[in-house]
Amino acid sequence: VLFRSQTFTTGTVGVTDQGEIPGAYKLQPAYPNPFNPETKIGFDLPKVTRISLVVHDIWGREVSKLVDGYLEAGYHRVVWDGKFTTGNEAPSGIYIARMVTPEYTSSIKLVLIK
Repeated sequence: VLFRSQTFTTGTVGVTDQGEIPGAYKLQPAYPNPFNPETKIGFDLPKVTRISLVVHDIWGREVSKLVDGYLEAGYHRVVWDGKFTTGNEAPSGIYIARMVTPEYTSSIKLVLIK
């Protein structure tokens, strides 16, 4: 039995119909980057899996939880709107998006310029 729990505090997650399932986990570069006011972060899942995708500041503090739950296999994309989980706008600076699954962990740098 597959337990599905999804919590999205900001942005949207979508599956791009490319007709096939990715062969490996991958966190794609954000686009645009540098960005203002929002950036898109793509990631590939080769199977149904639990995933966490969180934006942190350069001190490691959580800024925004974009994905937290189980997602289907496929090509996904989430939008970060440059805001904290509280809804306040994040200041200009460098942020880190970190994707964690049971089998894969990766991070990318995000640059917010206002």
